[in-house]
Amino acid sequence: MFETLNDRGLRISQADLVKNFLFAEAGNRLTEAQHKWTKMRGALESSDEEDIGITFLRHVLIATQGYLREPDVYEAVQRRGKGQTPAIEFLDLLEAGAADYVALLNPEHDKWNQYPATTRAAVRTLLLLRMRTLRPLMLAVTREFGVPEADKSLKMLVSTAVRYLLVGGARSGNFEQLVASTAKKVSDKQITSAKDLLAALVAGVPNDVALREAFKTATVSSAYLARYYLRCLEMAANNEPEPCFTPNDDQQVINLEHILPESPGKNWPQFSPELAEALYRRIGNLALLQASKNSNLKSEPFAVKKKLYSVSKFKLTSEVATAADWTPDTIAKRQDAMADLALKAWPLAI
Repeated sequence: MFETLNDRGLRISQADLVKNFLFAEAGNRLTEAQHKWTKMRGALESSDEEDIGITFLRHVLIATQGYLREPDVYEAVQRRGKGQTPAIEFLDLLEAGAADYVALLNPEHDKWNQYPATTRAAVRTLLLLRMRTLRPLMLAVTREFGVPEADKSLKMLVSTAVRYLLVGGARSGNFEQLVASTAKKVSDKQITSAKDLLAALVAGVPNDVALREAFKTATVSSAYLARYYLRCLEMAANNEPEPCFTPNDDQQVINLEHILPESPGKNWPQFSPELAEALYRRIGNLALLQASKNSNLKSEPFAVKKKLYSVSKFKLTSEVATAADWTPDTIAKRQDAMADLALKAWPLAI
């Protein structure tokens, strides 16, 4: 019935189709199947992520059998869960996997109590980076690896995610397939350590040369990413441990400052409107500043802004004040120096 309704264009989700298929295959074990499905749904509903049901189903399938497009989830379940025993076994996987999956969406989840603090920091950072593509691999790693290897792996995946965002966005399809095949190898116990995991991923992750070259001209449109990048670079500049993990900053306390403003006006005659548009979002033109100090800067000239930068608690911001003027060349040189810090902030070494 559900397949027929779906063919006629009525709005029935793949999750509904999967549920009813598995229930039908369960036969005289229907009550057991319903109980497992209900427990899975209960775990998933503790998250407020939209459409989590179909996303979870897809990621579980990817983690255990390789790359899969979202429209193909139902057909994959039909092959995987055909027959009473396979249907119940698949429901067992969903029931157990739901709690682990939800933990990936919540760094305060009880699952992480047995892990070091760096694991929670990695989960929090990966959530901030919004890298859904990595979730099947994260799920496989946290289910199959012991605590020490999982902790090292998640930290490495933070660097992987940042390098992908800064360099590899144009190859998103290839990257997703690499992540999927690697997740399956983890689930199949062909990969059993963080070192082996890095070896499997390294061919598809930008190396240090590629990261540095891309970083020299990188721009950032999303404020949350810009703030994250700058906090990591700041920690690397201060030689702080684990610079890829940042404090859970309150953006009401720490603001993102564009040194060259979006609308420069007469106070910035060295920048044409076209040049300002090209350089406004360059990482070298960005800085962190306490919110109370930059609320009125707007399009003030550099000579006024630098007085506030000079007393900033952030090293990378205070260094801006040492510049005689703010020019395209100044932005390029600052960003080139930041590129060296990027290698410290997001290393791939285990």
